[in-house]
Amino acid sequence: MAIGDIKSCSIESTGWYALITVDSLSTGGTYSFGMGTNNDPSVAKIVLNVTSEGYTNGVLGTRSRTIYGVPCTVPDTGAMRKAYPNATAADETVSGSDVVIKVALSQRIFNDDTDITISVAAGWYTQGGTPSNICTSLSVTNNSTLDYPKVVGNWGIENAKVVTGNFDVEFLAFHGYAQSGKQVDCVKITATDQHTNSVTYTVSSMSKSTRLDYKTVIAYIQTINVSTLTDDDLITIQAQAYPWIGDADSILNTNDGVNTWPTPLYTNLIYRLDKANDHGHTCVSATGNDGTGAVYGSQTLAEAGNHFLTIAAALTALAAYHNTNSGHNDAGGGTIYLDANTWTLNSTNGGTLSQWVTITQQSTATQSTAIIQADGTLAGMPTRMRLYDLTLSGSGYFSGTTSTKSLWIDKCIINTTGAVTIYSTVCSYCTYSSGTIAQGFLPYSTMNSPWVFVRGNNFSTRVRCVSYVTVGNHNVYNEDRVATNTSPLNNNGIYAFNYNTPTDTTTQFQLATVNNIDGFACIQNVLERHGVTTEPIMWISGDATTTTTNNIILQHNTLAGARTNNAYNDIASGGPYAQTNWYSKNNCWDNWNNKDDTFGSNADAIGGWSVGYHVDSSGEFYRTTSTDEWLGEFKGLYSKWGTVAVPLSPAFVDDQSTSGGNAGNGDYHLSEASPCIGLAHDLILLYDLEGEPRYANGAIGAYELSGSSDLEKAFIIGDCLLESLNPAEFYSTEAIKYDFIFRR
Repeated sequence: MAIGDIKSCSIESTGWYALITVDSLSTGGTYSFGMGTNNDPSVAKIVLNVTSEGYTNGVLGTRSRTIYGVPCTVPDTGAMRKAYPNATAADETVSGSDVVIKVALSQRIFNDDTDITISVAAGWYTQGGTPSNICTSLSVTNNSTLDYPKVVGNWGIENAKVVTGNFDVEFLAFHGYAQSGKQVDCVKITATDQHTNSVTYTVSSMSKSTRLDYKTVIAYIQTINVSTLTDDDLITIQAQAYPWIGDADSILNTNDGVNTWPTPLYTNLIYRLDKANDHGHTCVSATGNDGTGAVYGSQTLAEAGNHFLTIAAALTALAAYHNTNSGHNDAGGGTIYLDANTWTLNSTNGGTLSQWVTITQQSTATQSTAIIQADGTLAGMPTRMRLYDLTLSGSGYFSGTTSTKSLWIDKCIINTTGAVTIYSTVCSYCTYSSGTIAQGFLPYSTMNSPWVFVRGNNFSTRVRCVSYVTVGNHNVYNEDRVATNTSPLNNNGIYAFNYNTPTDTTTQFQLATVNNIDGFACIQNVLERHGVTTEPIMWISGDATTTTTNNIILQHNTLAGARTNNAYNDIASGGPYAQTNWYSKNNCWDNWNNKDDTFGSNADAIGGWSVGYHVDSSGEFYRTTSTDEWLGEFKGLYSKWGTVAVPLSPAFVDDQSTSGGNAGNGDYHLSEASPCIGLAHDLILLYDLEGEPRYANGAIGAYELSGSSDLEKAFIIGDCLLESLNPAEFYSTEAIKYDFIFRR
């Protein structure tokens, strides 16, 4: 070896930084990492080539990754800095006659990664006037103990439904190593009846849902053909999501037996197939009679026939009808129609339902005149009760007194004033509803009462929610479950495609306030804050918490008007509290903050360092930060940022957050002058929040271009794609649409 040679490189156990040994040089030198404008690594001086495990069409193989060594720039130490009280010094140590230098990496290296080599350009490190020498394809020792991250996913539809023919299922799957517009390599979906007949599909791309969500929801969507499945059978539908980067432990398999329905966590769907459409219909009216009421084969016949006086009697009659006609002795799959009246319910009739019984309005009523409420505190309800196209009112609440009961509020006006809507259920849904729900979608007190699925709702003011799957809503917040509640932790939770612009000053997204969280995806949301407040808009394991987080995925979010406090280790003693495996890409942040050892003057408070170094982060935009130091030691690849003294405007079309006009309900599409355009180096979603196509080297945040006109849009797309100098990308997606412009 010669003076300045790179003698060795090894990956530290946590997988996010390397130890590089330089021959016969000492400490106290200077660095040149070769990062270009916006941390472009095109001429980076430290490059690692890595072979990772990964899937192609659901088959395990290998994939190549390129990883860069990145500098510590705040404070400007070059190599990774030391912990407090030596935070202004680079972490360099003498080993014999050599120097060993710690270097942060742009991505993590995992325990099953192989064939790792490092190449280092000449002059990366200079000490005493002597530069380090060039190094090409030196073998790297992998001491990482880090497992590949697991897919975060769950169904984007309701469980326990009755279907009469071919039907669609939607699966939501997200991963830190998304690529080529796909979050995962593929999702395999299998539907199996009780006679072991099955159909299997491989879904390779996300599609736009056709459901009437407030904003566009995209998912892995498949139509299940039931022609070979047996009528009147229960159909079990399972999904397996295969990551681009990962191994068998990284697959999310709803059939792994970890959770069983009913549960707010991922599990199989269990539908009932009713090809003959022979479930019952019955009416309840103020002039009905429980002694003469009857069940019929259609709504038309039921409305023309004999009505019941009470919902309880109708439930009992439906169970008997299904026992004769539908092959199961319960009310599940049946429908009760109410006349224009205010109805109360306190009944557990109908048997043990495996599917929902639907209570809705008669054709002579309307949503506003067919009103239902719980008959006092702790009112009973059927095992599976779906309230559809009604108005909910009153201060009473339903009680699921067993571990099998669930409630589904679907397309309703909610005007409840009680302390709780559900006292104890194993899971509850709310979809496509509006109005005012006093306590929001929160598990009550110490009760097991999770709201597992909240989708497509449109509320004028904020609604609090503990999220398991929360997608496509207007003004629905995310909160952490309180420590004393017995509902499951929202590990593997999803908060995606939501739009919040209420007149409210509380934190819109909270996570890991009191609970450790393992797996959560926050994807393509708009969060606006206007008014006067000191509360952050997003808070994940923030101020003074001692919680830990793992596998946190943040992608294409737009936050306007308030600060974000993420992955803190700001305590004065104790720690570290691990904030590991964060994957943050293509977000537009207003005021991003991360505190660590230098804030609390605590050398142990380094559990969030990988977040501060923005490992596995790219395409990020930071308007400003509360203190320049809190924006982290390195800003991530392909990123732009302002400072406390000189914030950098994202140039929204109409910023009405506290950072703009402060009137609320702004337009957070990007104007043509936005520095956020062309910043998304990695294409990780095919569509934006409006359902517009995304493209390589496009815009970060929740929206692609503002699209004031096709012509203007075409020129902007052309500018962005020309910068990539990649013909395959240039003639992809939207660019081909405007090819006539570029051929001039």
